[in-house]
Amino acid sequence: IRQGDFRTWQNGRFYIPPNVFARHAWKIHDAHPQKRIQFWVCSDEPVDLTQFPPGTQTSAGKTLREDLRIMTSCGFILGGTSTLARASAFLGRGQFHNLFLQPEPPFDPLLWLSGKIALTDGDKTPGERVDSEAAT
Repeated sequence: IRQGDFRTWQNGRFYIPPNVFARHAWKIHDAHPQKRIQFWVCSDEPVDLTQFPPGTQTSAGKTLREDLRIMTSCGFILGGTSTLARASAFLGRGQFHNLFLQPEPPFDPLLWLSGKIALTDGDKTPGERVDSEAAT
């Protein structure tokens, strides 16, 4: 979650508040009550973790290298226009969902995590259904 520079750069045009990330984390958490899902909040500023699902951890105060290590180990990354988030998903072979393209996308966690939709294809609207062969 880029806070400082994204909050002010171009009048906050690319800023996504932490509560939007938290809302999506809860949707994923609630869609998988039988699974233990670990959430990490990587941020350039401290974040109030009480708005996120229980057990959420933060990398605030750690180095950029540590953020990259954590993020490349994630299977699913929610992000905005951050190059670090997109690169981490690519390097770690995880899925990336750009919240900036649709700040409040129609979000069905079971569908998103199934791999049956395109998350990183810039030619498609986020959330657009694709056949499974095209998504791989």
